[in-house]
Amino acid sequence: MLSYEEPLSESEAISRGNTAVFEAVFKNWYEPLCRYATNLCGDAAEAEDLVQQTFVRIWEQRRKIDIRISLKSYLYRSVYHQHLDRERHRKVQQKHRQAGEQQLETLAADSTLAFTELGMRFSDAMKQLPEQCALVFRLSRLESLRYKEIAEVLGISVKTVENHMGKALRILRKELSEYLPIFLLFLIP
Repeated sequence: MLSYEEPLSESEAISRGNTAVFEAVFKNWYEPLCRYATNLCGDAAEAEDLVQQTFVRIWEQRRKIDIRISLKSYLYRSVYHQHLDRERHRKVQQKHRQAGEQQLETLAADSTLAFTELGMRFSDAMKQLPEQCALVFRLSRLESLRYKEIAEVLGISVKTVENHMGKALRILRKELSEYLPIFLLFLIP
């Protein structure tokens, strides 16, 4: 007795891993799906990527996919859903990007304000230093001279330079204590 087997549909053949049928379906539907995807997203390169991703997903999930509608409808619907997923992903990325930009703007504004305030407080603190002490500090920290060079320029001993610097740092540390972590970055030679 001869038994008659009904031929497999394209979707059944794909679900069983028939690469020849999958390649034939790909070749047959690639261009029409690309045109459809271009209408959805407005960009031919992105449309090709959408269609390729759709076929990759179908092949990767071939054993799980149960196509109950025509293969044509399934392919078009899959491209459409792939497009929607991308759009949702873009929106989420855009929200995160905007939130990050807002945080950076806030941080920049806060930093600018803090540095402006620090500059004003530093200027006020420098005015409280005795004249010779302030001069030694400026030459050391702002002009980057060594203690020996300062001593030669001012005609004083290195020990006197050290004493002036110690006094300047104590006064500035006291006046700028709330800014000390930031201030120390500028004081370290």
